[in-house]
Amino acid sequence: MNIRSTRAVIALAAVLAAAAGCGKKSETVTMKTSDGKVNIAVNESGVALPADFPKDVPVMKDAVVKAVMGTGEQGNLVVIMSAAAPVADVVSYYQQNLKAQGWSTESSMNMGEGAMLTLKKEGRSLLLTVAKDGKDTSIQLTLPSRKG
Repeated sequence: MNIRSTRAVIALAAVLAAAAGCGKKSETVTMKTSDGKVNIAVNESGVALPADFPKDVPVMKDAVVKAVMGTGEQGNLVVIMSAAAPVADVVSYYQQNLKAQGWSTESSMNMGEGAMLTLKKEGRSLLLTVAKDGKDTSIQLTLPSRKG
């Protein structure tokens, strides 16, 4: 997916997330791009993870999956969640549990009320972004390829 398509998809996801937060139950959209199609599901109360979500990527207990954006079997997968835990607890949970699943941390950046980690495993990569979001903590998992 090129930069222009990616920006359009992110903008659409933000609009859908805002709509879901304004009383709409859920939104699901399929958008065609120059590289194929993008499926976006947003629901403030929660959406299901894709059936092929990697088993070696943990989901924090009690985290609510609020949005899933995928670009097909070979493409990117973005999962946005919300948890009531503090940022430091979320980061610690993912560091411990991803390591237990064989992921190694390539880089990490602490940003006060947030953090960003890049992890690798067997030729695959994972970007974890954690940030304070009001009284909750936002968790974003980005997997550049769903194969593996």
